Amino acid sequence: MNENAASAIAGSVSGAVSRLVVTPLDVVKIRLQLQVESFQHTSPGRYKGFLHCVRNMYTHEGIFGFWKDNVWINFIAGCVGAAAATLSTYPLDVVRTRMATQGEPKVYRTFIHSLVTITQTEGLFALYRGLGPTLIGVMPYVGMSFAVYIGAKEALASRNFFKQQVISHDSLESLSSSQSTSVMSSHSSSSDKAIAGAVAGVVSKTIVHPIDIIKKRFQVVGFERERTHFGFGQTAAYTSTWNALKTILQKEGIRGCFKGLLPSLIKSAPSSAITLAVYDSLRLLLMHHEL
Repeated sequence: MNENAASAIAGSVSGAVSRLVVTPLDVVKIRLQLQVESFQHTSPGRYKGFLHCVRNMYTHEGIFGFWKDNVWINFIAGCVGAAAATLSTYPLDVVRTRMATQGEPKVYRTFIHSLVTITQTEGLFALYRGLGPTLIGVMPYVGMSFAVYIGAKEALASRNFFKQQVISHDSLESLSSSQSTSVMSSHSSSSDKAIAGAVAGVVSKTIVHPIDIIKKRFQVVGFERERTHFGFGQTAAYTSTWNALKTILQKEGIRGCFKGLLPSLIKSAPSSAITLAVYDSLRLLLMHHEL
């Protein structure tokens, strides 16, 4: 199988698997990101932190509340390439956010029902709220993920490579840059790839997290009455991405830009580890074996 085909299949499978596994953490992250109130015990906000959110959801919505009918949405989203897929799959992300933030009884029964309801009551444009910050964040996130992953993987491979003393340092220096990278990659173990993927996920997710919060808050504009009914507190209103960032900093402080970061990182580390490690390994396997 050629490299392009192998890369496409590997990317689809790895993205789908990782999305399926980490969906509950994504739901918790969204709940925390959308809470305008502080997490202090005296705050009127529904959730007081990560663990409190998990316990509260489990108590009131059961174990299946952590998936919120969005497993297949995540599965589909994980099968599509990041940059090109943003425009075509963005409505899925809006629906996922709405379904993740609703309580009981549900406003949206299924994915199709939520898609139709949002379109009928709020218009087609509602399915693209928050697209601006998403486009701002998606490319640096993907770029940083792969850059950090490659760097971390090569550093770990280099350590193993020299430990094994397969070839001398002088002979390695005589190789071209691409040859050197290829040699190093061949000495990357599965654990090296997983560690590098986890590091890449944590670094890139931390950097773009403020943009993700802004995106999520735009996505629930028009859902204010329902959120109030479910006891989730205020729904913020912003005029632009820049206005959202300034308002969050003014009213919630720098910590407001990183609400939900803990579950996001707990989700991102294994997600990136699974995605990038499976992608890398499956791509190499497909390149060297005909199916």
